[in-house]
Amino acid sequence: MKNGVKEISIFVDESGSFSPDIHSSRYCLVCMVFHNQSDSISDDIAQLDEMLSRLSLSESHAIHAGPLVRWEEPYRNLRRQDRRIVFSRMMSFVRHTPIKFQTFWVDKRYVTSSGELHDQLLQQITRFLIAHADDFNSFDKLKVYYDNGQEEVLALLKTAFAIFSSRVIFVPEVSPSRYRLFQAADMIATLELLRIKLETEKKISETEKLFFLNIQSLRKNFFKPLDRKRWV
Repeated sequence: MKNGVKEISIFVDESGSFSPDIHSSRYCLVCMVFHNQSDSISDDIAQLDEMLSRLSLSESHAIHAGPLVRWEEPYRNLRRQDRRIVFSRMMSFVRHTPIKFQTFWVDKRYVTSSGELHDQLLQQITRFLIAHADDFNSFDKLKVYYDNGQEEVLALLKTAFAIFSSRVIFVPEVSPSRYRLFQAADMIATLELLRIKLETEKKISETEKLFFLNIQSLRKNFFKPLDRKRWV
């Protein structure tokens, strides 16, 4: 709370594209992380920064979950064990910080256009916002953090929040490296996509399975604790 003003921060990340072509991505997913600004997370951030420094990653380093799993840049110089440490510590950060999240997604096999995709996601998001209207209305400001990765997602967010509230502020020029909670949204989106793949396709890639050791470990150590943070 700043000067008596109650604020809730909403960090948004996405996975997949708005193209209806399933070859570009089968799923389009939008993840939102919610944080009451009166709840401090400074100690949690300090612990995460300390861990990164021990692995020769700077405190300003933005953790990207997908590249960690797939052994892509900027993690090509890290052993699998160290990449798991970064991912697990980020998961610990999510578990211990006072945040909630929700995910909205569409299987693009069942849409025929980007407009239909937009409408399905818009319905999901507005339904969620209305269901939690009392919670959101208790805040003086709703601040949305999105890095404008996809113009379609930004348009979707502005439409959904404009329908819901006039007290929404879209923070300009959001850089993932500045906000650990934005990085948390990225990691949650990565895990939620894995969950969706397991639920709908009954499998994940061998690279993903190898990183998490096995599907049982993925469910127990990541899906199960994440469920406790879901805002239903």
